Amino acid sequence: MHRVTRQLSAVTTRTYHCEDIHGWNETDDCYDDCSVTTDSTAWDSDLEDGLRTRKGASGGGSRRRAWDKAAPPKPAEPSPLDELGIPPDQGFAAVNHSGTQINLYGGGPPGAGTGGGGFGGPAGGLMGWEVRTPNNVNFRGGFAPQVQQQQPQPALPAPDQGVTPQQLNLIAAQLSQRMDETRQSTLQDIRRLVEDKKKQQPSQPPQQPVSADPACLPVSKGDGDFKKQLQHVYAHLLQYARSDGDFQAAVGGPKFGKVISAELDESTDSYLLTVQIGKPGYKKPLSEPKVQPPPKPKQPPAKKAPTPPPPRRRNPTPPPNHKMETEVKQTSHEKADAIKLKAPEEQPPKPVDEAYFQQEEYVQEGTLKPYDSFNANADAEQLRKAMKGLGTNEESIINVLGHRTVSQRQEIVRAFKMKYGKDLKADLDSELSGNFNKICQNLCLGAAEYDAMELRAAMKGLGTDEDCLIEVICTRTQAQVQEVKKIYHNMYNRDLEEDVMSETSGHFKRILVSLLTGARPEGSSFDPVQAKKDAQALQEAGIGKWGTDESKFNEILCGNNNAHLRAVFAEYESLTGKTLEDSLKSEMSGDLLKAMLTLIRCVQNKPAYFAKALQKSMKGLGTDDRTLLRIIISRCEVDMVQIKDAFQKEFGQSLAQWIKDDTSGDYCKILLALIGEN
Repeated sequence: MHRVTRQLSAVTTRTYHCEDIHGWNETDDCYDDCSVTTDSTAWDSDLEDGLRTRKGASGGGSRRRAWDKAAPPKPAEPSPLDELGIPPDQGFAAVNHSGTQINLYGGGPPGAGTGGGGFGGPAGGLMGWEVRTPNNVNFRGGFAPQVQQQQPQPALPAPDQGVTPQQLNLIAAQLSQRMDETRQSTLQDIRRLVEDKKKQQPSQPPQQPVSADPACLPVSKGDGDFKKQLQHVYAHLLQYARSDGDFQAAVGGPKFGKVISAELDESTDSYLLTVQIGKPGYKKPLSEPKVQPPPKPKQPPAKKAPTPPPPRRRNPTPPPNHKMETEVKQTSHEKADAIKLKAPEEQPPKPVDEAYFQQEEYVQEGTLKPYDSFNANADAEQLRKAMKGLGTNEESIINVLGHRTVSQRQEIVRAFKMKYGKDLKADLDSELSGNFNKICQNLCLGAAEYDAMELRAAMKGLGTDEDCLIEVICTRTQAQVQEVKKIYHNMYNRDLEEDVMSETSGHFKRILVSLLTGARPEGSSFDPVQAKKDAQALQEAGIGKWGTDESKFNEILCGNNNAHLRAVFAEYESLTGKTLEDSLKSEMSGDLLKAMLTLIRCVQNKPAYFAKALQKSMKGLGTDDRTLLRIIISRCEVDMVQIKDAFQKEFGQSLAQWIKDDTSGDYCKILLALIGEN
């Protein structure tokens, strides 16, 4: 180890044995731990001239002496340099190939020689040179182990002249060449031994490094380091795969390619990480160009017989004592115009899933029309952009949900779930709030689903919302009631009639159950004779006796079509001089009276009934937002045009103005969009 730089030498320390090939008789007294064997007693004249010291030629400290142990040592004379205070020659620092500084001339141990100099000093070196490190520290070392203690030797006679620089360079070059040859030989031996050992050992396959699974922490740090976040997901995927055999088998089977796309979505209670991975070896099928068929030769058009128009389906011929209703008489307490009946042509019945948009006996027109350039995927993408990232674009949501029909909105909900794997209602609920959130949630439902949800909410928990039960059950057609019952059972696995019976009582329960049976007849024919009999029976069951026979009212109102009931109401007014509504108000009260009045008003003028219900929901302090939403959403595609006209005539102000005065913000904007107002 180098004493100054503290570096280990890569060259093995060797001991060199020098022989006297010229037959010298004398040699130097200091060998620096090198073993020199000679029998000569005389110096060669040329070497003698070169071994003189550079500074000690003029007396003092001779390097040459006879090899005679019996001769007393000659005392060293003081050097002229010592008298002048000049330090002795510092020598040079020779460095071998490994960076270790060596003493080329092998100085003796400290105190050797006659000049009292240290190791390699003017009096202790072989040729008057000492080897020093670059920081002016004497380097004591040689080619052989140091001699711990050396007896003083007789001084050599002073040489005539010192060693020339050319001789020093020649000696250094020879030593360096010898060291290179030795080092090269040593390295070749080591390489040969290593190669032989490799050939003897059997070749083993390289072992793959075993990577430990990352720690499965319950919650990640989320400090912005995406690598730690992905490691957290990877750790939990491993844990989930070990617990779920189906997922483990599904993931372990296929060969996955590169990740095509990845998206992280946030919902109310979870995150959705969607990763799309390519399938190796799959190539997209190229769309084949359409081959146009060769044009057919033109032929003169053949004369076709004119196609007769399809026969119109009319009402079945009524019995001889029945009449067809042609107009509706306006009642005295009604300000709005009477409903206009359609032409006496019966349209073919529509499928059950369109029962909510089946035209009734009066002229109907909705304010919400089907969007002409409808594209469910484009609308789903627009809603996604409106809710993604920071903030929400409510205007974009209104432009989609407020201008699409219920069937189009259902397609948007399905497209949204197919494209993004998320529920549109859940996304809206996480981004919106208040009444605007409620109306957007309800617009994502089908018509029958919305009614079923409202009925369930009216009966769930403590108490019952009888107004909701009356509005939904007493105003829907028989086909719509049957659809609601089916959807209610599918959504909640409960029977609607049983729930109504458990939440209501008395005659109020009976009238609701009678309407839920769906046995009420429909049509535009009536029997005038039977109408008079029914009017007289109602008079006797009410004001014509002590008490009231509610069962008779239930039987007549729930067991006849609208045309027959309108004839009964006219006969009752001419018989008693009072409207049936006025008579019921004096005979009944509570929820039963509300149900009876709802039936009568819907039979006479359904748009006027909804106009009054809307005014009641916004009248006074506060707003009944649930009723307001239910009426606008359920009637905007059916007869909202007639409801707006009735509202204007009943209250002298437009429905839009009432909505603007009672609501605000995005909630007001989407309500106005549904009723066809900008």
